[in-house]
Amino acid sequence: MRLPRLALYTSFSMISKDPDFPPWSANSTLYHVYSIWLFTFSDFKTIIAPSTAFSILHKLASPSFGVEHDPETTTLRLVTQTATVAGWAWINLLPFAIDN
Repeated sequence: MRLPRLALYTSFSMISKDPDFPPWSANSTLYHVYSIWLFTFSDFKTIIAPSTAFSILHKLASPSFGVEHDPETTTLRLVTQTATVAGWAWINLLPFAIDN
């Protein structure tokens, strides 16, 4: 079941003036993922980015402070850990954003 074009247009009018946007129906998984994304989008530069930067910089600087260093820290591992940290921060942010 598709929503009428008017309902989609008014729901997403801040994003696009095109009445055919978004290209998915209200029952699809993409629609729900996009709705969840909108809850946390405004907090990325204030919460997710600083948390991720702090954790990665801490990982790189930890040997300077006498913390055991992981000898297998490579660029690829650092990139995957960055994605993991950002995902963890986003998952923890989501309930707070929904509550507010």
